Amino acid sequence: MQVKPLQFQAPPPSTYDLFIPDVSLIAEVISVDPISRTIVMNWYPKMTSENCSSNHSTAIDIYIPNTLLDMTSPSWTAQTVDQPAYRLNSTQICANVMQAYSSFRTITKLVASKEYLVLQVVEDQSSFQSYPFDVYLAPFAFYTRNQETGEVAALKISQAFGVAVNFKISLLNSFINIHGPGMEYLQIYLRVERSTATKIFVVVVAVMNWLTATVFLTICASTIVYSNPAIYSEMFVVPIGALFAFSSIRANLPGAPAGFGATIDMFTIVPVLVIMSACSFFLLLIVLYRRITADTRREKHGTVTNVWNLNNLAYQTSMVLLRIKVLLSRSLFFRQV
Repeated sequence: MQVKPLQFQAPPPSTYDLFIPDVSLIAEVISVDPISRTIVMNWYPKMTSENCSSNHSTAIDIYIPNTLLDMTSPSWTAQTVDQPAYRLNSTQICANVMQAYSSFRTITKLVASKEYLVLQVVEDQSSFQSYPFDVYLAPFAFYTRNQETGEVAALKISQAFGVAVNFKISLLNSFINIHGPGMEYLQIYLRVERSTATKIFVVVVAVMNWLTATVFLTICASTIVYSNPAIYSEMFVVPIGALFAFSSIRANLPGAPAGFGATIDMFTIVPVLVIMSACSFFLLLIVLYRRITADTRREKHGTVTNVWNLNNLAYQTSMVLLRIKVLLSRSLFFRQV
């Protein structure tokens, strides 16, 4: 379930690889933001054809189409003409003027429409609403322009690394797109989806929500079906506490949309909240009804007991009076004799 670092080469290496460009890139993924639909990448360029023994200077610009860039990307421009994202100069490289790890950063758009795919198919209109099963597509296109000759050529990506937290990124497709002599560029598509650990965690939380709701519903049903089941305070404390705990967990799911409204909410936390709220309401009514019934029975039992005590007292009094009467009668009889 651990997220594997990004690893790919574009175009894919082959045994008879005759594609030897002037520039190669090393790709590093930094982060993915599904809310703003952007992916941040660092690119480390290298000139593969520099000849430091020659006095000839070569300057090569690296381009990425402006339509793929987000407005926050450093090389984005409102103009229709693409602006170079980075310039490589053989003179500076040979003189060690440039840093050992020269790089440039791009912030490109994530798309979820199939219109950008030529050979592959991705989920239909996947969006943030489908969390944690949302899938995105990250299209990239690179080309270089020689400042001296004006030749437009493709480059290659020799290596890729890096991890975007909670996201799994893989190469979907890559190829060299040729529009004519001296007009070619490298085109790649990256598939961006949630990590397996994130998906499993969200599904487990959803299952536990339903198990808790099922137990609470069973308790509520048993109090209605059976005549005198014992109702303890734990029946309310544990499920209600678990309900608040699950709501808190929902708010802290990794990369989840803020608030409720995602598709998974409609099948987990929202119906569970409704079920447990309804069960709590009926259980409270049952407890209130039984307490009122118990008090009424207690009052009736007390009244019957008082009446029985009064009757018993009257009976005892009448017996005492009868004995007194008998004694008086006997005493009068003996006096007359």
